[in-house]
Amino acid sequence: MDVGSSDDLSAAEEALKGGALTIAVVKGGKLIFSAKVPGLRAIFMAARALGGELAGSSVADKVVGRAAALLYAHHGARAVFGSTMSEGGAAILRDKGIGIRFDALVPSIRGRDGVHACPFERAVRNIRDPGEAFRVLSRMLAMNGPPADSQFSAS
Repeated sequence: MDVGSSDDLSAAEEALKGGALTIAVVKGGKLIFSAKVPGLRAIFMAARALGGELAGSSVADKVVGRAAALLYAHHGARAVFGSTMSEGGAAILRDKGIGIRFDALVPSIRGRDGVHACPFERAVRNIRDPGEAFRVLSRMLAMNGPPADSQFSAS
C-alpha cells in the first residue's frame, strides 16, 4: 500500500532494509539518523539526537504499531514506512495526516513472547493524543533503563 510516497521515504526504506537497521530517518534527501536498537527506544533516541529535525522527516521503522505511530505524530514526521505496521498504527498515522507505506499490515503488534499484546501497545490502546502517549511511553521506558548493545548514528 502506498499512501504517502516520497523520495525521502523511499530513501529511508532503502537505508532500513540495506543496513540491517531498526530505524532510518531521512530529511531533504539526507540520512540524518539511523539505529540498530529494538523497540520504541530507537524513536526516543532519534528525537533526542535530532531535536526538532525529526519534524518534517520521513522515517522507516521495522515495526510500527499504535505506540510508534503516536510518537511519530508527536514529533511531526511527514511520512512513515513500516516493514510491519499494525492496523491501529496505520489508522493513527492516516488520522494525523502522515503519509504511510508498509510491507505487511497486521491486526496488532505482539510482545517479544509472540503471544501477548506488546506492553507499549496496551499502554496506549485508549490514547489518541500524541502528547499524552509520549508522556506515558516516556515513563515506561525510563523505568526499564537504557538499551543494551545499541548502535546509532546521527549525521
